[in-house]
Amino acid sequence: AMLHGFKMVYLPQVTTKDKTTGAYCLRNFSGKVNLFTQPEAVLREFTEDQKVKYQFERIDKYYIEKSGILYSVNNLRSFYKLFPQNKKQIIDFAKNKKLNFRKNPTESMVEILKNLPLE
Repeated sequence: AMLHGFKMVYLPQVTTKDKTTGAYCLRNFSGKVNLFTQPEAVLREFTEDQKVKYQFERIDKYYIEKSGILYSVNNLRSFYKLFPQNKKQIIDFAKNKKLNFRKNPTESMVEILKNLPLE
C-alpha cells in the first residue's frame, strides 16, 4: 500500500532480532539488501507559558534486511558492522560524500546502498 508517497509493506515472515514484526516503509530496494523504516509517534510533554502541553514527535527506526532478518541500524558504525567485509569502503564513501547519519539518516543509508555493492 502507498502512504504519503512511500510503499508500506507488512512483513509477518520477516522478524527483527528482537522478534517483532509489523508494518514497515520500504525506502530502498537493491535486491540483496533492503532498507526499511518503522515510523513511531511518541507523545512529548512540555511546558509553555506556565501550561503543560503535549505534542507528538515522529521517530523512525531503521532496519537493514539481510537474509530475511531485519537488523536495527541507527548510525554509521551499526551500518558497517553488518557488512564487515565492506567496512573500509563504507567509511571512505561516507567521508567523501560527507554523509551525516544524525541529520539525514535516510538519505545517508540510501546513498550507501545505491552506490556500494554490499552483500
